[in-house]
This record gives sequence, structure tokens and C-alpha cells, in this order.
Amino acid sequence: MATVFWENQRVILVDFLSRGDTVNSDSYIDTLKRLRARILRHAKRHNFLTLVVVVAVAVAVAVAVVVVVVVVVVVVVVVVVVVVVVVAMVVVLFVFGFFYVTYVLVVNGHDMLFL
Repeated sequence: MATVFWENQRVILVDFLSRGDTVNSDSYIDTLKRLRARILRHAKRHNFLTLVVVVAVAVAVAVAVVVVVVVVVVVVVVVVVVVVVVVAMVVVLFVFGFFYVTYVLVVNGHDMLFL
């Protein structure tokens, strides 16, 4: 895997990860230290400070967090709506179940219709 850092005019650092290795905090910290050293070396060589914003990982993490938050909010809203509907149905059945009145149509002494 290759990690590439660049600015508008050139590539600053290309870091390769060996086959079978994974990115962990130690390897990423080492990569960021090499990136910082390259930026400082470039700034000294050209007598100016270069502002390089490393956004690839930060944006990916921010997007992932936003997606997770949105999914959690949607799930919570759906669960709340379902619970409210079920509670409303139980309340309606409970109330009308106890106050249900049977109407009987009596014709010529015979029960004809139950409502």
C-alpha cells in the first residue's frame, strides 16, 4: 500500500507499506514524522514556510463519523416512531377494548345483528 502526500506543485512524500503489514498508530506516526521533516527541509531550502494540510485521513475520518452519526440518528428516529405507534395502538385497543359496546338489532323478538 502506498500513502502519498502532495501539495499543488509536487509530491512531498510517498510511503510504501510492506506486503502483509497493516497501518497502525506507530507506523502512521512514523510516516507523519517523515512528512514533517520533508516539509521543514523544503521550507529551509526555499526560505519560506509552506503550509501543508494533511486532509486525506482527517476528511475520511470526519466523513465516517458523520455517516455513523446520521445512521444512528435515523435508526433512533425509526425506533422512536415504531415505539410511539405501538404504544398508541396499545392505548387505543386498551381504551376501546374496555368501552366497547355491543349493539344488537332486535327484530320481532329475534337478535339480528351484532355490532
